[in-house]
Amino acid sequence: MKKLYLKEPTMEEKKEIKEMVEEFFKANDEYPFEGVSNFKKVQTSYEEFLEEVTLNKHIDRIKPDFANQTTYILIDEDGHIYGCANVRHELKGKLYEIGGNVGYAIRPSERHKGYGTLQLRLLLEKMNELGIENALVTCRENNIASKKTMESFIGNSLSLVPSMYEGIMEYRYLIDVKENIKSNNKNK
Repeated sequence: MKKLYLKEPTMEEKKEIKEMVEEFFKANDEYPFEGVSNFKKVQTSYEEFLEEVTLNKHIDRIKPDFANQTTYILIDEDGHIYGCANVRHELKGKLYEIGGNVGYAIRPSERHKGYGTLQLRLLLEKMNELGIENALVTCRENNIASKKTMESFIGNSLSLVPSMYEGIMEYRYLIDVKENIKSNNKNK
């Protein structure tokens, strides 16, 4: 099995990221970039996407109500990209209810292979580096794969709240970052 890891996107991954974004659009997902909306920009300008990714790491300097976030791709040593994610460094505003500390997506051709769980596990390590002790993760009630991923980690189900999409509810789950890292290290 190939080694997968998280990295911040650069010009080097332009072709592969554009292919992934195109795959999301072709899959006709109801909400293709939920939690990782900055990837939509790739279709119009990859360079602007990279600028936005850099800006978002320190967005609070420009927009104090916004949470800083770091964007990652899940990639293997051959440069194949499996998914994408945003880690929000802190919770502000509506992120306390929906959105939470992390938004992630697995490209359609790589779904149902365990990459969502792997990606979230790696993201917990990034959150630990940021000092996040409990990660709020949310998903739409009809996103069964994401719900199962969240529930596979040590944590607590908090509530079901109205989503930003009319008529849809959103699950909220609080994941214990350190306990999951400790548990994962025991299982290695």
